[in-house]
Amino acid sequence: MKLSDYYSIKRQEYVTFKLIPTKSSRNNTTIGIAHLINSMYRSTNKLIYKENKKLIIETRLKASYYIHISKENISFYFIIPKIFQNQFKSKFSDTWKNVDIKIVDVIPVNINLCSKYQLYYKFDDALSLETDRRNNDLLSANLSTLEILQENEFIGVLYNFIPVSEKESNYFKKKSSETIQRYKNGENLKKSKSLLDYSKITLKFLIDLINALLNCLLNGEQNNQLILYPLGKETSPSTQRKLQKEILKNQTLILAYSDEKSRENQLCQSIYNSFSKINGDNELIYAKIKKDIDINRYIINNVKINSTSTEECSNFISLPGAELIDQYKNITHKETKENPVPKELTTGVINLGSIVYKDNKDNAYLSTDESLQSLPLAILGGSRSGKTTFAGNMCNDIIKNNECLIDIDFIKNCEASEEIKNITPKDRLIELDLSNSDCIPSLNYNEEKIMQNMNTDEISKISRRKTNYLLQLINIINEDDKQLSSKMRKYLGSAARIGFCFNDITIKDILRILTNYKYRYKIINDLSKDLQFKLEDSINNLLELDEWSKTTKDNPVSEIIGTKENKIEGIMDRIDLLRENYVIDAMLNKDSKNDIDFVEAINNNKVILIRMRDKDFEDTISIDILTTFFLQKIWMATKIRGSQIELPNRCTVLIDEVFQTPTAQKLLTQHFVQSAKFNLKFVLTLHYLEQLSKEAQLALKNSNSSYMLLSGVDKKAFIALQEEFEIHGYSLEDLLNLKRYRSLNLIKSRDGYEAFITQLPLPIK
Repeated sequence: MKLSDYYSIKRQEYVTFKLIPTKSSRNNTTIGIAHLINSMYRSTNKLIYKENKKLIIETRLKASYYIHISKENISFYFIIPKIFQNQFKSKFSDTWKNVDIKIVDVIPVNINLCSKYQLYYKFDDALSLETDRRNNDLLSANLSTLEILQENEFIGVLYNFIPVSEKESNYFKKKSSETIQRYKNGENLKKSKSLLDYSKITLKFLIDLINALLNCLLNGEQNNQLILYPLGKETSPSTQRKLQKEILKNQTLILAYSDEKSRENQLCQSIYNSFSKINGDNELIYAKIKKDIDINRYIINNVKINSTSTEECSNFISLPGAELIDQYKNITHKETKENPVPKELTTGVINLGSIVYKDNKDNAYLSTDESLQSLPLAILGGSRSGKTTFAGNMCNDIIKNNECLIDIDFIKNCEASEEIKNITPKDRLIELDLSNSDCIPSLNYNEEKIMQNMNTDEISKISRRKTNYLLQLINIINEDDKQLSSKMRKYLGSAARIGFCFNDITIKDILRILTNYKYRYKIINDLSKDLQFKLEDSINNLLELDEWSKTTKDNPVSEIIGTKENKIEGIMDRIDLLRENYVIDAMLNKDSKNDIDFVEAINNNKVILIRMRDKDFEDTISIDILTTFFLQKIWMATKIRGSQIELPNRCTVLIDEVFQTPTAQKLLTQHFVQSAKFNLKFVLTLHYLEQLSKEAQLALKNSNSSYMLLSGVDKKAFIALQEEFEIHGYSLEDLLNLKRYRSLNLIKSRDGYEAFITQLPLPIK
């Protein structure tokens, strides 16, 4: 019989993770990793058990962290037990939300070909290193040694973490309390150079092992008491907290390699000096290791052991963030966090661009789910960010899918709408180029029509809706930001409610009712008796405008000779301002016979280009007026279509830089939430959300809008959506570090919101 027939030693398997940070990496919670390491502790009696009448002895568990520094690259590795790899992977992802974790064979160094030094406490272990500084101070100091490195040289830092039992940790704290009192009494707590902690721990383990063997063989119980080494003016907060924190054993190695062996000691000295950053009540001193070591061992031979708090360990466990990555370009890092495209968004109509996730490339699309496809989309980007190019691609997708598209373009010379025109089939194109007199429509709400079979209530409802639109439009026109006065609303509203009872009545005709008494009475007299009765108040209001002649001896009968202009001067002042723009003046004077019907155009999936060239509009008020007017007509058409068809065909309305049109923005705010149920989709381009009013921003969010943040966008764009992006692991740094023509997207799907980065589609050729 062989001895191996009775027992075997089961050695722990380890896996090496390479941690690849992004600029959004944060080290605020690395203490959690130290806690996880400590949780791996298993008492000796649990390491020994019988299996098929055979005695199994498992080796203990530990974890190691290695930092590799060379001119070629700076990289970071964790060596952890294979049985705990899922727990560590999860903890790494929680701690550094955007970290990329890859399994590699080994760390990139043969340690015994290097010069090696160990670092250990100068004073008793009860005294703490400094932990109150930023927790990447030490890493920053470590990396500064890169400055002295030459080609084919590297420096390494290895931390070997050994978990301890709660009993051992408590005993340490108890003894440390006594030691701290000695420190306050001024005693010298300098550690003896002959102290060989690793040998003591090994001896302790052997004693525990023998006891456990006996216990296992005799099926008895044991209760071993662990006795360890203790902690010396006023102690620092870090030392005071050490008494409250978990304790973890630690071995720290620094190493260096050079083709010139004489330089290795110099390099080790340099990396050692960087540890002065964490000097506190305690500090680390160094000693050269002359013998070979085995870092795979539970306790690395010939290396002293420190009893460190988990808080102290968080000094050691650190990844670089944006500042260090920007400073040291050779740090192996990922530019941005990668998220996969959910299956729902891998097909569709509107292409958001391509995404690479784990070496797989997919296109991402807006959802085509019936309840989601018409939700608003906000495209946020600065100048030269690719907004216009992407919008052109999006329009091309819409046109190819035979959907209706309306582009309201008032930016410069309307280059964007010109590109859309070039990709639109001629039979689908409707061009309202307001610089071209042949394309100018009238100022008329011709979408709502009075039918012969309508009763007075139906006619009145149509008339009142048109009146509300007109009042909203005229309200924009002012020089002092004042609302229409009650008197203005009274007379203009009355004229509109009467005039809009007839088809083909334009805004000019409404004004004529106000100013021309003969035309006023003609329109009133043309009303049916029922409508005259229903609109009696409005008629009486208009009668107040009549100017009567004065009676004389020769002419005792008074008669109407005109209109009291003082009663409507506020309205006409606004109209005069309106007429100052020659395009709007031309629209006022245009008859409505050849106007397009937006209901018909949308139903037939036309591409409607509304173009207001910069040269024709020196003031933003005129653009705001016309944008509002066309949005009114679109919404009017939308409501009509919704009443006729349960689910009308989709219509997309694109408005670039909508923040330039504050009244149009208010109108959109009212419609965002409702538009999707009518299959009306708004697409807005902005620099950042704060360019919109607070009401408009809230309306966008409440309508489940999707957002695209293009590279180069102002950070305000991210801040407005920070909470939503952080849920998916994205930070401001991810946005700031986007490569050109990339977009950080927050897209609505059936399961909520999805966040991912895409490379924007190439320009249309």
